[in-house]
Amino acid sequence: MRLGGALAFALLLPGPLLFLQRPLLSPPSARAGDAPGADRLEGFRQATRSGTFAERLRAFDALVDEADVRTVDAILWAGLLYGRERAALAQRLAKDEAADRETAGDLDRIEHDYEKLGSVSTAQYERYRRERARLEEARRALSASIDAARIEAGRLVRLLDRTRDALTTALSRVADDQRAVALDRARAGWLRGSGAGFEAKRRFLEAIAWVRRPGFDEAIAALVADPLEDVRIRGAALTLRAERRGDGTLEMATAMLAAPSWILQASAIEALRVLHDVTSIDPLIAYLARTDLGRLREDARRALCSLTGEAHGPYQEAWAAWWKEARREFEMPKKPAKVPPPGGADAGATFYGITTFSRHVLFAIDVSGSMAGPDVAARGGESKLDVARRELFTALDTLDDGGTFGVLLFNGRVTAMPGGVTRTDAGARSRARTFVAGVEPAGPTNVIDALEEALRLAGASGDEPVAAVDTIFFLTDGRPTAGAVVDPASILERVTRLHGAAPVVIHAVGIGEHDADLLRRLAELTGGRYVTR
Repeated sequence: MRLGGALAFALLLPGPLLFLQRPLLSPPSARAGDAPGADRLEGFRQATRSGTFAERLRAFDALVDEADVRTVDAILWAGLLYGRERAALAQRLAKDEAADRETAGDLDRIEHDYEKLGSVSTAQYERYRRERARLEEARRALSASIDAARIEAGRLVRLLDRTRDALTTALSRVADDQRAVALDRARAGWLRGSGAGFEAKRRFLEAIAWVRRPGFDEAIAALVADPLEDVRIRGAALTLRAERRGDGTLEMATAMLAAPSWILQASAIEALRVLHDVTSIDPLIAYLARTDLGRLREDARRALCSLTGEAHGPYQEAWAAWWKEARREFEMPKKPAKVPPPGGADAGATFYGITTFSRHVLFAIDVSGSMAGPDVAARGGESKLDVARRELFTALDTLDDGGTFGVLLFNGRVTAMPGGVTRTDAGARSRARTFVAGVEPAGPTNVIDALEEALRLAGASGDEPVAAVDTIFFLTDGRPTAGAVVDPASILERVTRLHGAAPVVIHAVGIGEHDADLLRRLAELTGGRYVTR
């Protein structure tokens, strides 16, 4: 797994591609005899421009033995070309999805208007029947277009991943006298070019992650230290440097505990945990003295437990008292210790028995057809969805005013509460209750789209670091049956890569005959808890 799970699944999203005017992005001319491999580079460019998906994917095989700056240029050009296609596809998909929502609303409206008529004439019935048929046909056409776009998006993801892997290979093999130039070209193309949005920057970082050559660790360190860089890139780079055991990472991470961004603070805590150095204990204990930590309080507790093998809760006093006595004779565990589950938190929202310190929470709740079945753990024959509603409404009442929260409902598709993630107050709670109370369980279970939308709201994708939530409660009663990915291993791989840019905690709640292994691993991967009932 690239970046040890620190970096995320990435799509090159819309962004100005003025960089296409630079020589790098125009396919460099290649005539037979220009240089060894010129014919193969030309074949690669032709397949990239106009080949089928399979031909485009196979085209990278021609670069396996290539290792010079011209090869790096060709790979960068292909990546930005696929990014431009992805941008156009994303716009088309957004347009179709908006049209589908509008058409669904029109269909609901004419159904409602027809029901209000009471007795109807033959002409009124025929008008209603024709309009309903037209709208239903429009929805079928939009659904087919949306499904086709999602398939194509999945193919572009594979091509972009293949492009990243090819860049890693080329940078690893390029001759020493071309290494610095090749790295600069990659940095200029994917990190600093006019088309270099967040996803391109993240893909650049992932490409250089484990290239063990002079200059590469320094390039990663420069990203961490750059105050103008996206905090998600800085955080991912910091975690990567810890995994690489880069010089000076301990000092970087310690300083980052005071950063204004929760993403940087979370990345710093994780870096200190990964480094597993005794000098990390003092700054983490001092960090727990803060009163504004929210969810990060639990992150720091987990790191201290991992470093010391001790379990003293989420507050500074107990850790400081222990450390005062233990410091002189303390011996670090040879490897990170197993972290015990948290005790009962005395603040924050509680959902299905899981309590979080977070003030920025998202609830993703399964409303597929199986949620209509009875909850065997409930009294009075309540359905699983009835119990989920009750648990949600109770959790909303325990959220502190002034924080943020959101609700996603998912079956075959994902629907967000009107207004998206919003400031917590009485009005927002009321809107959430109305939104959830009106839904009826139906359809399949689209786990991947629900997780990716939840992580998007946590800042895992897009050029704007939304980061409106840092904790997700994810509830489902079934196994993945819809969406671009239904294989649990592939779902976990996508979440792993997204999680690097948005170190959000996911608490997983499984009801009935769900995929227990998937939910357990999802929680473990993100530092959350898994419960079942």
